[in-house]
Amino acid sequence: MDDLKMKINVGDLPEIICSCGNKFWLQAMTLRKLSKLLNPKGEDGVIPIPDMVCSKCGKSVYEIEEVEDDPNKPRLKLVK
Repeated sequence: MDDLKMKINVGDLPEIICSCGNKFWLQAMTLRKLSKLLNPKGEDGVIPIPDMVCSKCGKSVYEIEEVEDDPNKPRLKLVK
């Protein structure tokens, strides 16, 4: 069963580049309120939602689309 393990070279994977040109990201989190009417415990709650934001402009990584400016090196670009 060990023969089925995949070996991935991270250097071959496309980078995610923000529309501002930055390639560095920070971990962030948004919080959502959960009403006690929806919570099985019957009390108000908070739901954390993890995100990654551009360290330069603060845009979310979830707003990305693929860009094909160099066919030899695929990249991703963040859009509004």
